[in-house]
Amino acid sequence: MAHGMKVTMVVHSDYFHDHRVRREASALISAGYSLSVIALSPGFERSCVDAADDAIIHCIKLDKKSGKARYFEMIRKTRKTLHALPAPDVFHAHDLDALIAVAAFAKAREIPLIYDSHELHTEVHSLQNRPFTKAIWKFLEKKYIRNADRIITVSDGIAELLQQRYILESTPSVVRNFTNPPEKSSTNPNGDALTEAITLPNTEYISLYQGMLQPGRGVELMIEAVAALPDWSLVICGDGMLRQQLEDLTRQHGCVDRVLFTGMISRSQINTITKSCTLGFLLTEPLGLSHYYSLPNKLTEYIQAGLPILATGLPEIRRIVNNYSVGITIPPEELSAESVAERMKEFGDNPGAFGKGLKKAAGELNWDAEKQRLLDVYAELKA
Repeated sequence: MAHGMKVTMVVHSDYFHDHRVRREASALISAGYSLSVIALSPGFERSCVDAADDAIIHCIKLDKKSGKARYFEMIRKTRKTLHALPAPDVFHAHDLDALIAVAAFAKAREIPLIYDSHELHTEVHSLQNRPFTKAIWKFLEKKYIRNADRIITVSDGIAELLQQRYILESTPSVVRNFTNPPEKSSTNPNGDALTEAITLPNTEYISLYQGMLQPGRGVELMIEAVAALPDWSLVICGDGMLRQQLEDLTRQHGCVDRVLFTGMISRSQINTITKSCTLGFLLTEPLGLSHYYSLPNKLTEYIQAGLPILATGLPEIRRIVNNYSVGITIPPEELSAESVAERMKEFGDNPGAFGKGLKKAAGELNWDAEKQRLLDVYAELKA
């Protein structure tokens, strides 16, 4: 089915750990596209130009640690890499910072450009109290979004807002952050030593949070709720800026023995842990419009793992959780440790209540089905 179209993706994150980028890359390669990716160097040792998922990865190493200097270094080195590579048939820019780096280059060479907005970049939590910086990002998005021949994003709410804000000719296409069922890995006779080393808390019910430890994820509420329920424990799979603060919180509430921080672990390890859990947390706080209209990866990761969900009732999340009956939602205005603890009891009292809904959702809300939306966007460019 190879048709020889060459695509260059640009993403200002580590390709090897960006699940959306890798899923899209795999879908394009399977459909016969030839793919190169310009991305930041990962945190582990790899050659500067490497191959993964049958894509050629061009890694950019940044010397600056943070701030404006790092951002300008990222733009400069991206553009330098673009000049060094053969011109593709299509550019695919992931998020606003990559769009800024690519837009003028693509326009000057009359190469079609796809803008893939993973979130409302101008409405992220970190910009809520920085009106001047926020205004600059809005100006840049308004300027460069018109260079895109096609726009895709992650939810209907974000698509509609982008269309209204920038008076776009058409509403962006939606390619949701869905995943496929966990792969059945072959276990060696001795087992996975690292998995075996993770000893889960010995409680009747176990709750799970997977993801970054950042503001707006509701992890503090999870810890406080578990502290109030002696027959519950919490496993936190992930790491981030709030880890020390959250570990201190478990000590303050006297539940250190019932809250396990695993740090960053492999997908297979998370899948092993999930089998012992009663529910998965998705307590996104509405800290800005980007959070409000978000549709996080972990929603369908929980669904594909067959794990019922306790979630904040934000529009995109609520629609799926309630329509498919895969869990319980809490209205954002009612979000508190007390309300979380009350809902948790419902999962413990009715452990099989969501099995039918989870099975139906897993069959319909998966990447194998969702990727066709991405391929349709590319087909429009070819037409």
